[in-house]
Amino acid sequence: MRHQVEICQAYVEEPFRGQGVMKQLFSALKQRLQQVEHLEQMIAWVTLHETQTSKYFFEKVGFTLAGTLSKTVKYEGRYYDCCWLEAPLNK
Repeated sequence: MRHQVEICQAYVEEPFRGQGVMKQLFSALKQRLQQVEHLEQMIAWVTLHETQTSKYFFEKVGFTLAGTLSKTVKYEGRYYDCCWLEAPLNK
């Protein structure tokens, strides 16, 4: 599993959204990760709820849908699906 890096959480506070901060962050992160010889891939786990935008963001920065699991998260009596996304770290 050393060939992968998992994105656990990414968040931009409300006053700074819509300014490209997250896109710049991921661009810099990818550049840095590409310098690590054994890394080949980034993966991310996203909970699919009504207000989520993470899946769309990850797709914009080069991630592709790898799979979806149903009813993975249960919060306040409601079930939510989750998905895995992946992006290569081409060198």
